[in-house]
Amino acid sequence: LLLPRDDGRPGTPPARILCLTYTKAAAAEMLNRLGKVLGEWAVAPPDQLEAALAKLTGQPPSADRMAAARRLFAAVGDSP
Repeated sequence: LLLPRDDGRPGTPPARILCLTYTKAAAAEMLNRLGKVLGEWAVAPPDQLEAALAKLTGQPPSADRMAAARRLFAAVGDSP
């Protein structure tokens, strides 16, 4: 959802994604997990980021997609 799509369209802005949980604890856990993954992507060496994105999407990521993945940590952190 957050990464650019294969057809060139941008990913969904983080503020437009609604996640529902039953408890505040579950919401905090979801936020922590997302922050951990995106934080790892932001500082990962290029080969590790490429492998992580390829595993997630099933195809090698483009340079643009890798750059977008690195920016997601800040974008999500800036969202309400």
